[in-house]
Amino acid sequence: LFEENEIIDIPIAHAEGRFTTIEKGLMNKLKSNGQITFQYCNSNGEIINEFPINPNGSLLNSAGICNKKGNVMAIMPHPERAVFFTQRPDWPLKNELMKRRGGNTPKYTDNLRLFENAAKYFKWYLISIKNPEAN
Repeated sequence: LFEENEIIDIPIAHAEGRFTTIEKGLMNKLKSNGQITFQYCNSNGEIINEFPINPNGSLLNSAGICNKKGNVMAIMPHPERAVFFTQRPDWPLKNELMKRRGGNTPKYTDNLRLFENAAKYFKWYLISIKNPEAN
Protein backbone atom coordinates (compact mmCIF):
# COMPACT_ATOMS: atom_id res chain seq x y z
CA LEU A 1 0.00 0.00 0.00
CA PHE A 2 0.95 3.61 -0.26
CA GLU A 3 1.61 5.66 2.84
CA GLU A 4 -0.55 8.67 3.58
CA ASN A 5 0.96 11.77 1.96
CA GLU A 6 3.39 9.67 -0.09
CA ILE A 7 4.21 11.33 -3.40
CA ILE A 8 4.06 9.14 -6.50
CA ASP A 9 4.56 10.14 -10.11
CA ILE A 10 1.69 8.89 -12.29
CA PRO A 11 1.36 9.93 -15.95
CA ILE A 12 -1.62 12.06 -16.88
CA ALA A 13 -3.36 12.18 -20.24
CA HIS A 14 -6.27 14.52 -19.80
CA ALA A 15 -8.33 15.91 -22.56
CA GLU A 16 -11.42 17.26 -20.84
CA GLY A 17 -11.91 14.73 -18.04
CA ARG A 18 -11.89 15.83 -14.40
CA PHE A 19 -13.70 15.06 -11.18
CA THR A 20 -16.53 17.48 -10.53
CA THR A 21 -19.99 17.44 -8.98
CA ILE A 22 -23.04 19.66 -8.62
CA GLU A 23 -24.00 18.02 -5.32
CA LYS A 24 -23.24 20.54 -2.58
CA GLY A 25 -21.08 19.20 0.21
CA LEU A 26 -20.11 15.99 -1.61
CA MET A 27 -16.42 16.81 -1.85
CA ASN A 28 -16.17 17.67 1.84
CA LYS A 29 -18.02 14.44 2.65
CA LEU A 30 -15.61 12.41 0.51
CA LYS A 31 -12.66 14.15 2.13
CA SER A 32 -13.90 13.63 5.70
CA ASN A 33 -14.64 9.95 4.92
CA GLY A 34 -11.11 9.46 3.58
CA GLN A 35 -12.48 8.65 0.13
CA ILE A 36 -10.18 10.95 -1.81
CA THR A 37 -7.41 8.47 -2.53
CA PHE A 38 -5.08 10.60 -4.65
CA GLN A 39 -4.66 14.34 -5.11
CA TYR A 40 -2.62 16.31 -7.60
CA CYS A 41 0.33 18.00 -5.89
CA ASN A 42 3.73 19.44 -6.67
CA SER A 43 7.00 17.59 -6.07
CA ASN A 44 7.01 18.80 -2.44
CA GLY A 45 3.54 17.42 -1.76
CA GLU A 46 1.87 20.83 -1.73
CA ILE A 47 -1.69 20.71 -3.03
CA ILE A 48 -2.02 23.81 -5.18
CA ASN A 49 -5.27 24.33 -7.05
CA GLU A 50 -3.85 25.82 -10.23
CA PHE A 51 -2.44 24.66 -13.53
CA PRO A 52 -0.11 22.82 -14.02
CA ILE A 53 -0.27 21.26 -10.53
CA ASN A 54 -3.99 20.54 -10.94
CA PRO A 55 -3.87 19.84 -14.68
CA ASN A 56 -7.61 19.49 -15.25
CA GLY A 57 -9.30 21.70 -12.66
CA SER A 58 -10.49 18.75 -10.57
CA LEU A 59 -12.29 19.71 -7.36
CA LEU A 60 -10.00 19.55 -4.29
CA ASN A 61 -7.25 18.47 -6.72
CA SER A 62 -8.87 15.02 -6.68
CA ALA A 63 -7.04 12.49 -8.82
CA GLY A 64 -8.72 9.41 -7.32
CA ILE A 65 -11.74 8.58 -5.19
CA CYS A 66 -13.07 5.37 -3.69
CA ASN A 67 -16.29 3.98 -2.26
CA LYS A 68 -16.85 3.83 1.52
CA LYS A 69 -15.49 0.28 1.78
CA GLY A 70 -12.35 1.31 -0.09
CA ASN A 71 -12.55 -1.64 -2.46
CA VAL A 72 -13.61 0.30 -5.59
CA MET A 73 -11.50 3.19 -6.86
CA ALA A 74 -11.78 5.57 -9.78
CA ILE A 75 -8.56 7.30 -10.82
CA MET A 76 -7.91 9.94 -13.46
CA PRO A 77 -4.14 9.54 -14.00
CA HIS A 78 -2.89 6.56 -15.97
CA PRO A 79 -0.53 4.34 -13.93
CA GLU A 80 -0.68 1.67 -16.65
CA ARG A 81 1.22 4.01 -18.96
CA ALA A 82 4.40 3.85 -16.89
CA VAL A 83 4.71 0.55 -15.04
CA PHE A 84 8.20 0.01 -16.45
CA PHE A 85 10.80 2.70 -15.78
CA THR A 86 11.54 2.99 -19.50
CA GLN A 87 7.89 3.93 -20.15
CA ARG A 88 8.33 7.21 -18.28
CA PRO A 89 8.58 10.16 -20.65
CA ASP A 90 11.60 11.46 -18.70
CA TRP A 91 13.37 8.13 -18.28
CA PRO A 92 16.52 8.99 -20.32
CA LEU A 93 17.19 12.02 -18.11
CA LYS A 94 16.41 10.19 -14.86
CA ASN A 95 18.50 7.22 -16.00
CA GLU A 96 21.50 9.44 -16.70
CA LEU A 97 21.15 11.21 -13.34
CA MET A 98 21.03 7.87 -11.53
CA LYS A 99 24.12 6.62 -13.36
CA ARG A 100 26.08 9.78 -12.51
CA ARG A 101 25.14 9.37 -8.85
CA GLY A 102 26.23 5.74 -8.86
CA GLY A 103 22.70 4.35 -8.70
CA ASN A 104 21.01 1.63 -10.68
CA THR A 105 18.10 2.07 -13.04
CA PRO A 106 15.00 0.42 -11.58
CA LYS A 107 13.01 -1.94 -13.78
CA TYR A 108 9.62 -0.78 -12.47
CA THR A 109 8.07 2.47 -11.24
CA ASP A 110 5.91 2.93 -8.14
CA ASN A 111 2.89 2.67 -10.42
CA LEU A 112 3.27 -1.10 -10.41
CA ARG A 113 2.38 -1.05 -6.70
CA LEU A 114 -1.18 -0.01 -7.55
CA PHE A 115 -1.67 -3.18 -9.54
CA GLU A 116 0.18 -5.37 -7.04
CA ASN A 117 -2.05 -4.06 -4.25
CA ALA A 118 -5.17 -4.76 -6.31
CA ALA A 119 -3.97 -8.30 -7.01
CA LYS A 120 -3.28 -8.88 -3.29
CA TYR A 121 -6.73 -7.61 -2.39
CA PHE A 122 -8.48 -9.86 -4.92
CA LYS A 123 -6.47 -12.86 -3.78
CA TRP A 124 -7.42 -12.14 -0.15
CA TYR A 125 -11.05 -11.57 -1.15
CA LEU A 126 -11.30 -14.84 -3.07
CA ILE A 127 -9.73 -16.77 -0.19
CA SER A 128 -12.11 -15.12 2.31
CA ILE A 129 -15.14 -16.07 0.21
CA LYS A 130 -14.06 -19.70 0.05
CA ASN A 131 -13.03 -19.85 3.69
CA PRO A 132 -14.78 -17.14 5.82
CA GLU A 133 -13.22 -18.51 9.03
CA ALA A 134 -9.73 -17.64 7.70
CA ASN A 135 -10.36 -13.94 8.43
